Amino acid sequence: MATEQISQKLYQTVSQFVKKTPKLAAKLEFDLSESSLQEPLPHTLEIIEKLHQLGITLVIDRFGKGVASMLHLKTMPVSKIKIEREFIRDLDTNERSRNLVRAVIRMTSELGLEVQAVGVENQAQLDTLAEFGCHYWQGKLYMLPQTADTVFTQDTN
Repeated sequence: MATEQISQKLYQTVSQFVKKTPKLAAKLEFDLSESSLQEPLPHTLEIIEKLHQLGITLVIDRFGKGVASMLHLKTMPVSKIKIEREFIRDLDTNERSRNLVRAVIRMTSELGLEVQAVGVENQAQLDTLAEFGCHYWQGKLYMLPQTADTVFTQDTN
């Protein structure tokens, strides 16, 4: 199946879901890996815009890994970025990483975007991110990766 057909099928499926459950549209997030956006096809950009119009949050994942990050922030209807874990890994020990992360958080904040740091593994990293105004984080600091079976069968009592 051609990528254009796959893109159209994705949009149709998501559109039908949103029509059936409109309150959930705002809770849906689509991660767009930055590397997949290096040279997007015209129909891909069209689908991204249509998903945005449905109220779905579009996120640039692995921000900083590719070469076109700034252009994506300018031209795509994204609402959030996820900072690549390579920048977070030595955040508490490397001044250059600190400066880059601080600058990315400031810049995206000025653009009205949310920021999520990926790969937070210690309290010093989390404290630094909070100081910089990072909105969200994920990592092994409080929870190790788990299987879907584990997550969905945990007793909530």
